[in-house]
Amino acid sequence: MRERWRTTLPLIAALLAVLTARVQADIQPRFSCYNHFLAGLRTSSVLPIGAHPTSVPSNVQCTFENDVAFTEVHSALEAPYRVVGKKSVNFQVLDLFHLRELVRRSQCTQTLTVQWNKTNPTDKPRGTIQVISLLNETTRIEYSGEDRQDFLFSDTFAGVRHLIAEDDTDDESNPTVTATRLLCKHVPQPECLVQGKFEVDLEANLEWSYAFAFKTDVTNQTLFSLRCGQTSTEITLENDFFVRELGVEAVAVGYLSDATWHTAIVKHSEPDRHFLKIDDYPDIELARSVNDDTDKTVTLTISVNGNIQLVDPTDTNDDCMYSFDKPQKRLQETVSTRAMCIGCGCSKLTDTFTGLSKCDEDIDDDTVYSLRRDLDRLSFLHFDNPFDLNDKGSPIPAISANFKSDSDVGLVFFGYWQSHDSTKKGRLQVYYHYDTISAVYCENKEEEECSGCSIKNAKGFGTDRWVQTVLWAQGGGDLFLAVDTSICQLHRSSNISVAEVYAVPQHGTGLFVGGTWHEKKRRGLYRPDAEQRFFENTREKAPVLRGCIRDVFIRGERQDLGDAFRVQRQQMLAEPDDNNAFAVRKGCQRCELTCSASTRCRPHGPLQSTPMICDCADVLEFGEVTGDSSQTCQKKLDVTPVVLSTEFLSQKQIVLDVENTKAVLSKVWLKFALPKQVNQNEPQKIVEFNSHRESLFTILVDSDGNVHVQLHGQESAKRQIDLLDDRVHLLQLQRRTPMGTRHSAKKYDLYIDGWHTVVSDIGKLVLNNVSVSAADTPDEQSSVIVHGWFFLIVLSLKTKKKN
Repeated sequence: MRERWRTTLPLIAALLAVLTARVQADIQPRFSCYNHFLAGLRTSSVLPIGAHPTSVPSNVQCTFENDVAFTEVHSALEAPYRVVGKKSVNFQVLDLFHLRELVRRSQCTQTLTVQWNKTNPTDKPRGTIQVISLLNETTRIEYSGEDRQDFLFSDTFAGVRHLIAEDDTDDESNPTVTATRLLCKHVPQPECLVQGKFEVDLEANLEWSYAFAFKTDVTNQTLFSLRCGQTSTEITLENDFFVRELGVEAVAVGYLSDATWHTAIVKHSEPDRHFLKIDDYPDIELARSVNDDTDKTVTLTISVNGNIQLVDPTDTNDDCMYSFDKPQKRLQETVSTRAMCIGCGCSKLTDTFTGLSKCDEDIDDDTVYSLRRDLDRLSFLHFDNPFDLNDKGSPIPAISANFKSDSDVGLVFFGYWQSHDSTKKGRLQVYYHYDTISAVYCENKEEEECSGCSIKNAKGFGTDRWVQTVLWAQGGGDLFLAVDTSICQLHRSSNISVAEVYAVPQHGTGLFVGGTWHEKKRRGLYRPDAEQRFFENTREKAPVLRGCIRDVFIRGERQDLGDAFRVQRQQMLAEPDDNNAFAVRKGCQRCELTCSASTRCRPHGPLQSTPMICDCADVLEFGEVTGDSSQTCQKKLDVTPVVLSTEFLSQKQIVLDVENTKAVLSKVWLKFALPKQVNQNEPQKIVEFNSHRESLFTILVDSDGNVHVQLHGQESAKRQIDLLDDRVHLLQLQRRTPMGTRHSAKKYDLYIDGWHTVVSDIGKLVLNNVSVSAADTPDEQSSVIVHGWFFLIVLSLKTKKKN
C-alpha cells in the first residue's frame, strides 16, 4: 500500500480543533467569551460570539480559568505563508468590525514568526515586510542577521491583518511567516462593577433592551423593578431556582443564587410587551402592568444583594461612566462588599430542605456508600415512610441524593406509596441514561395518570463526578426535578413512557435509592416475606447505579446512611449480620491512577469490584501500561494521512481482519477530509464493517456532501457537509449501554462534528472484518483523505470476557 502526504494542505486547516469540538446549539451568541462567562457558563468549550444577536455568529474556543475568560481566534496565517506583494489575512471571525471591537476592549496577544529564506548558504535574505494589525498599527520588519525572528504583538498591535512585501517580486528568498492564534483576555473595567442599587431611564414608547449581570448568594430577594408614572412591577428571586413577578406564578429558571455570574436582559417590544431573559433560558413575558406612555420614561431599578456588572453596549461603549453627566443612569446607593458563600455549607432550597447544600468535594468515607452491580446480591438503600401527605392523601416528595458513577445508565430513586385500603397508590422514579436524566411521577385515580420531565447534559451523567439530584413539591404543589444547577417541572402528558418504571410493591410505602429489588439474586440470602413484598417478576429496567451515594435527604432532612443500612438488613436479610448479603459497602472506591483530563477512572469489569483503569476511549486516546503497571492515556499522532484513491493505493479495497470472531463493535472514530467532488451517480464509500460476508453498516459520502450511515444496506442517518470545506471532520459511532434488558433498547450514538443522532443497533451479528475502499480518482482533490481512525471491539458477553 502506497501512502503520501497531501501536498496542498489549505491554510484554514488550523481550525481543526475548533471544528471538532461540540458546539452547544441552544446557547445564544454573545460579544465575547467573557460575556458567556457572565451568563453562567463555566466549562471551557467552543461557543458562538457575534457583534449583534441578528448577525452571523462565529464559533470560537472559550477558555475559563479562575474567573478569567479568554477568547481564542484562529487565522489562516497559522499555516506558513511566503510573503509576496500584498496579502490580507482571513480570520475565523468573519465580522471584522466585531473582531476589531473585541481587540479594542480586551488584552490581546499574538506571536508572529518570520523565517528568512536563502536560495543557497552564501546568499543574504532579501526583502523587507510590513505588518499591519486589525487596528491599523504598522510594524516594519527587515532581516537582522538571524534566520528566524519571533515578534510578540500585544494590545493594538495584535491581530495580523495585512502583509506587505516591499520587494514585490516573487523571489524565493522572500521570508515565510506564521502566526499563533489571537488570544484575547478580558479585563473587566472597575467602573462597570456596582455594589448597590442602580437605575437607568429608558424610552417608554420605543423598543429597547437592557442587559446587566448579577452575582448573589441570597435565596429570596428583589432582582429589579420597572416603573412608569404611577404603575410599577417588581421581579424577585425565590427559593434559589425561581423568578417571580409581583402577583404572578413563579417560573423555574435555574440555580441563580450560587454566587456566580448570571446575565439578565430586560426587553420591551411593541405593543406594550416586556420580557425577561436570564442566561440562555427561554424568555419570560412579564405582566402588562407597566404601560407605554409617550410622555414618560420607564425606570429600570436593579437592586441585588451582591454584585452588579454593567454589560449593556450603551454602558461599555461609554466606559460605564454612569455618574458623570449621565442623567439617564444613576447609582442610587453603595453597599460594603462582603464574601459570598460558595459550595459546601451554603444552604440551598431552604423553603423545603434543612441543611441541603451543593458540595462537589469528596468527603469522609463514613458518610459515603458504594453500590455495585452483582449477579448474586442486591444493591440499594431503602427507607420506609419517606413522604409527607397532603390533604388528598397524595405524597409531597422532598428527597435528594448526591451520586457519582462511571456508568452511562443507572437508577437514582424509586419511590412507591399506597393507602391502607389499597384504593390509592402511586410511584415515582428518577433515572439517567447517557445525556438525559428523567423523573416520572404516576398516581392511580381510577386509572394511572403520569407526569414527568427530563434534563439534558451534553457530557452525560456517568462522568465519575458528583451529581446532586433533588425532587420536591414546591409549596406542596407542583413537582420539580433539579440536577446541579438545572431544573425542570414535571408536567402531565399522555406521551410519558413508563416502560422503564418499576411497579408498585405489594404493601407499604418506601423509597429505594440507587437500585431496587430484582430477580437476579442468590436464593436464601433474603427473608421470604421481604421478597414477597418487593419482588417484581419482570425484566430488569433501570439498573443499579454503579458508583457512590451520599447526602441523602428524606422529608427534607439529612439521613444517617449507617443507621438506615442497619435497619434495612434487619428487615430484609435471613441473617442480619451477614455483611456480604448486599453489594453495598461503606466508602467510595478511589482511583490510584492519574488519568487524562475528561477521562473516567473506572473498574475494569462491569459487574464486580476490579482494578481501576483509565477509560482512554473517552478522549480518543490509547491506553498504555507503564513500568509501574499504572495505565495512562496517550494520543496517537496522525503523521500519515491516507488518500483513499487508486492513484495512491496499490489496491482498491483494504481488508482488516478481526482475529476474534466473537467480537462485536463498540466504538468507531474516523477523522476525514471530504473530496472536492464526488461522482454524481455513485456515492463514494469510505469504510464498511462486515460480519463474514454480510455487511453490518457502511459509511459513505455522496455528490451533495451528505455523509451517510447505512445499516444492512438501508439508510439510517445522514449529515450534509460542504464539499468546499477543507477542514478535517470527526465522526464517532458508539454503542449505547442499553436501558434494562430489552434488545430493542440497544442503540448507537452517531456524532459528526458534534451533530448528534441515535441509530438502531446493527444486530447480534459479530464483527469479522473492516474494509476501507479506494475510489477511482486521479488526484487528492477528488479523494477522501483519512487523517486517523480507530475502532474498539468487545467480546461477546457469552464469553464473560472483555477486550
